Amino acid sequence: MFLVAVMGFLVAVSVWPTKWYGLGAEFGRLNHGYDYEGTLCGVDADVKGMPFVFYCGSKEVRSDKYPEHLYHRARSCVAKCPTDFVTPVGCLRPETFQFHESKGANAAVANGVDFELTYEIEVHQTVEAGKSYPTNAVGGFCIPKDETLKLSLLSYENANPKITWFRTMRSIVVAGPVVLGAAILALCLGMAYLQLLSRFAGPLIFGTLVFATFAVSVIGLFLFIAIFFNPEEYNNAYCNLNPILHTVQSSTGTFYSVLLGTVMMAFGGCLFISTKNALGKIDESIGVIAPALDCVFSNCDMSSLPFKFFLVMVLELSLLMAGLAILTTVGYINHTSIEFNAKYVSGLEAKFVWYDYWEIPICFYCLMSWWIFETSIAAYQFTVSYAVCQWYWVKPTYEPQDLTSKKVSATPKFINATVAGVDAVGGQRKGVRVKSAGGNEVVVFPVGKRGPGQRDVLAGMNLNDVVFRGDDKEVKIMPNSAVTSGTNKALYYHLGTLAKGAPIIAFCRVFRLLSMAIRATCGRADKRTSYDDEDQTPGGACIQLTQLLAGLIENVCGGLSKNAFVDVVLSTNNFKEASVQSKWMVEDAGGVVAFMHGSCVLYEIIGVTLITAICSAATNIVLTYVGLFSVEDSQWFVQDSWDVTIFACFLCGLIAYSFMAQFNITIDAILYQFAWARRMKLVKENEVVLPRAIKGILEKELLADPDSMGVLEPQGNRMNPFGGAHFGHAVSKLTSTALGSRREGRPLLTGGTNFWNTGAP
Repeated sequence: MFLVAVMGFLVAVSVWPTKWYGLGAEFGRLNHGYDYEGTLCGVDADVKGMPFVFYCGSKEVRSDKYPEHLYHRARSCVAKCPTDFVTPVGCLRPETFQFHESKGANAAVANGVDFELTYEIEVHQTVEAGKSYPTNAVGGFCIPKDETLKLSLLSYENANPKITWFRTMRSIVVAGPVVLGAAILALCLGMAYLQLLSRFAGPLIFGTLVFATFAVSVIGLFLFIAIFFNPEEYNNAYCNLNPILHTVQSSTGTFYSVLLGTVMMAFGGCLFISTKNALGKIDESIGVIAPALDCVFSNCDMSSLPFKFFLVMVLELSLLMAGLAILTTVGYINHTSIEFNAKYVSGLEAKFVWYDYWEIPICFYCLMSWWIFETSIAAYQFTVSYAVCQWYWVKPTYEPQDLTSKKVSATPKFINATVAGVDAVGGQRKGVRVKSAGGNEVVVFPVGKRGPGQRDVLAGMNLNDVVFRGDDKEVKIMPNSAVTSGTNKALYYHLGTLAKGAPIIAFCRVFRLLSMAIRATCGRADKRTSYDDEDQTPGGACIQLTQLLAGLIENVCGGLSKNAFVDVVLSTNNFKEASVQSKWMVEDAGGVVAFMHGSCVLYEIIGVTLITAICSAATNIVLTYVGLFSVEDSQWFVQDSWDVTIFACFLCGLIAYSFMAQFNITIDAILYQFAWARRMKLVKENEVVLPRAIKGILEKELLADPDSMGVLEPQGNRMNPFGGAHFGHAVSKLTSTALGSRREGRPLLTGGTNFWNTGAP
């Protein structure tokens, strides 16, 4: 909290009036430029009606009357951008140095030494009436219409971080409607994706994997071939289609395009291998996705939580960016612009500079903004986990389904299967598959005596209409206060724990993704049964080395993930204890729990990537090809469309994450809660509340001895983390946080077993 207060103090003292010892932030610096005298065009009193900055050219001109080059230090305020070659503009000219020899009486004496010859240096700097050239008004600046001069000016601006930052801020403000539209599109796609996932999980997952692999690879190849084109060929069709070359028309643009293309093609290759390996796991994934989405849509507060999280994050992001923009406008006007022999002297030119070492407060502010951002994500993960654990312990109710009548197809599909316990007929018999309008499938088998020549002849049966009743519908309603309680506990009791764990989890996120990529592409090293089965080839050695690297990463970073917050929910441990216990929990779970835990993160990543790519591409297309935003003489022209696209990409990625992460967190929380309850020997209670859709997958794990699963019982100095003494300690000891000695009086799961006295713990 102290560090956040320091951030607020920096912003407050920046905007404080200068006469009251403020630092002198000037908001006009964000969207206005300075002339050579350090006057803020369109803001300061002397140039109130002159809002545009004109860059004077050299005295030498080309055959087309344009100056040979621009003198970037010669900036002048003008009322409107010139469109001809005759408008006079007051231009600062480069300084010149003249040497004069002094003799006799004018000789200098210093330190007792008589100098017979002394040279005097005269510095000349003038302002002359220069000629204009055709320009376009772009964001307060007069940009040359000539492409060569324009490229020269952009290269100069790109080399100056302050100019680039102010230009980016102006572009984001002007492109606000486009960014807002991209955010709305991301919201719609996120909601639509979850709705489709709840109805068509299998086809959607498969289609998303294939499409993402194809799209990423093709886009990466398209960006990579920029190496074969000249970025300065402005009329080239490829350069106009490539968003990077269209924005950065230089070798720098080619480098960025090739680099991004290489990364995307490599990512596409990993996606191809991951998709191939994941096809056999889709059925298991659907089994855990279905109850997770039932949980997500079981309560209005839960289903709307991503939208609320998005609003909070946008507000937080806006405030943090506003504060950063204020800090970057703090500085003063420096008139010592002439340099000779490493000495600076005052001249006619002045420019805006930061105070000495002002970069340190700006870096501190950026670091703290990142920390606050990650802590907010951690609070969201805690809230979702808390609500899921509340929902898990609600006893389900079952609603009988209506009878369904379905006509048998003219070309029915027959199935042979063994049906026991209904009559005396043994072996396999023939049945017909019937699919209802709701998508449920049933197989109708005749019951009776064996017919001559066949087993239960279907021909003699009337199968025009089949009437059947499906399984009773399982309903688990999340308590209305689950989401609200989770948010309150996250902010009031566990904010210090979340703030401590958030940067650690964020730092380890890259390594966990690397481990996941290795496992997805190389598979797990679990097929070798002895040393003799080891692959001795160089390729096999490389695979084993990468698998060893993945195992090392998982061993170090396994507990440093969002799973630690589920343990905080259940036992109110601090982050260090929760990270250790969550790692042991997953290791000891074994079976399907260990296999499926975290397995759906690939679908989360691809969903986020796909939605972000669609929205970012739509943003760039609008900024590049819609005349309102792409024509330079338009008041809505976006000067830096690439930076705006990156900002929209970040914002849309945040929205997509809020939706995709919700169902992934829900899946992991359900599996973790199941393993936790099994460790507590709550077999009967676990069997009652476990969702039916996942009960079939976890049938063996449900009744198995937890001490015989996973890596078996801990040995040596690794104590059993779920022994009676440890559990009692976890219930009685409460997490100490940075907020002080607040105590959560009733953790989510206390010692009792009567979990549903009030319908929820």
